[in-house]
Amino acid sequence: MNAAPPAFAHRGDDLVAWSDAYAAGDHVSATDIHAAVAHALQPLLPRYRHLRAKHLFHLADPTADHFVQVQRGKNILTLHFGLTHHAVERSRAALFGPADTPSPHAPQTIAMWSANIGPFSKSWPLSYRVDWPVLGHEGLALALPEIQAFVEDHVRPYLVRHRDPEAIRATCLDPHPRTAFFLQAASTVAAVDHLMGRDVLGGSAAGEGL
Repeated sequence: MNAAPPAFAHRGDDLVAWSDAYAAGDHVSATDIHAAVAHALQPLLPRYRHLRAKHLFHLADPTADHFVQVQRGKNILTLHFGLTHHAVERSRAALFGPADTPSPHAPQTIAMWSANIGPFSKSWPLSYRVDWPVLGHEGLALALPEIQAFVEDHVRPYLVRHRDPEAIRATCLDPHPRTAFFLQAASTVAAVDHLMGRDVLGGSAAGEGL
């Protein structure tokens, strides 16, 4: 896709117009919204398993577990996406000991939330918003191609890029923009350096700038 579809043009500073656009049409239930989004995303994530009860697409392979989750809070759709990189997490455990049992349905190494992406974001600036206050059938029809475009143009490349441990480390250390949520960024940097055979105690692995 590589470019926002024309529907993005209405999304600017006018929050009332933005909200009204996605409320248009007959009321649509949360169940129908999630089903429609899942149906729209399945062709873009063909190797992913869809866990319907968790509104989650999950791909497991020898390198990482990949996650794309559709979330809906206060009637606003967002996407949470990221991965658990197996080698990085083994390296983290070797350095710092085993962590509490992680959720098998959530990324542990690197993740991002679309609510923190958009024209008003200091973390990940984007020319259009990527949260959707869907309430009506017409609003849902408006949102679906936008969600597809965002997944194809940004979510999938993000997941592919961060299969590389060095890309994970670079994202940890680059706060402009800080395109990830890290609960333990310093230990992630140390884990990558340990994995790559670098001196974890050296300046390059001390988590400077975090």
